[in-house]
Amino acid sequence: STQSTWGTSTMPAVNTFMTHSDRLVSCTPDATLKDVAGLMGERKVGSVVVMNGGKVVSIVTQKDLVREVMALGKPNTTAVGDILGEKKLLTIDENASQEEAAKAMSAKHIHHLLVVNASGETVGLVTTLDLAREAVLDAKAFPFTRSFISSLR
Repeated sequence: STQSTWGTSTMPAVNTFMTHSDRLVSCTPDATLKDVAGLMGERKVGSVVVMNGGKVVSIVTQKDLVREVMALGKPNTTAVGDILGEKKLLTIDENASQEEAAKAMSAKHIHHLLVVNASGETVGLVTTLDLAREAVLDAKAFPFTRSFISSLR
């Protein structure tokens, strides 16, 4: 199913507007925080997927970089793998609705969710920007847009 009903409007499933896995920016756990920051700037993205042996093991976001380097004072030569210890990999099913993704992000105070298929394989990434863009494109979703934006405050 690519649609999920919410209220009186039909909301698309995340697999219809996510960034597909073949377009994700990735690194290995031995990449440095400086390398990751460079990738983010070069590719104009807010997150980099961490891969180990062809498998997604985590995601590093701009927020992680600010916390690790600026707030905690770690050197920018620190390996990404060294900061991932406590970070839980949060995912959402590719058929989940726009609303379900927004609720999950709001509940966990995050801006990026890896999208997985029924086999648990990563098939993409959805961000708060993706959700906002999709909601704006769907005029019927205006009440949802308003409540989603207010939930981010």
